[in-house]
Amino acid sequence: MKAFLFLIAVLAAAHCFGGELLPPFGQLPDPGKNWKLREKGKYGDSSFQWHWVILTNSENADVLSYAAHRLEPGESRELIYLSDTAHEIFPAGDATWTSSPKPLLTGHPIRNRVTKLDLSNSAAKKDLSQEALEYSFVQEEEHGTNRLAHGYALVFDDVAVYIQHTSMKVITPEFAHDMAVSLLSARAANAGR
Repeated sequence: MKAFLFLIAVLAAAHCFGGELLPPFGQLPDPGKNWKLREKGKYGDSSFQWHWVILTNSENADVLSYAAHRLEPGESRELIYLSDTAHEIFPAGDATWTSSPKPLLTGHPIRNRVTKLDLSNSAAKKDLSQEALEYSFVQEEEHGTNRLAHGYALVFDDVAVYIQHTSMKVITPEFAHDMAVSLLSARAANAGR
């Protein structure tokens, strides 16, 4: 029963589109009122372009980072191949392409595996579950703050999407997981599933 109620809550939240637009993925789900846009941008030319959205939590300074790019024809869609990018894309929660100075960080992986994100549309009797790369690591700054990050990388047709929750305190992976499931729901809603 709890799982069913959770599913309803996730679906309802994902349909409350008030989130930012992340090309080429589309509308992001709204993570809640405490998350404020810090930055959005793009890098690259029209043949290979990255887009990102960075949100900051106004209560605890946590960072929620999204990035997406269209995969090239012939580029691998196997999730494990996204591992290196997933661990390098958001240093300290910021997009790697920004011109702001980046702290010198050493990453210490905690987990890196392909898992299944479960989601179903009971009204349409469809299973919308999808595999995702799930990762967690500690980013150790040479002379400063350490950070814990939990994230997911997903491939939707020809678009790779990364989502990462980064914090200067100990956090659990549930929020990143819930936002990744919300991405599945948002994608299904945009596709009319």
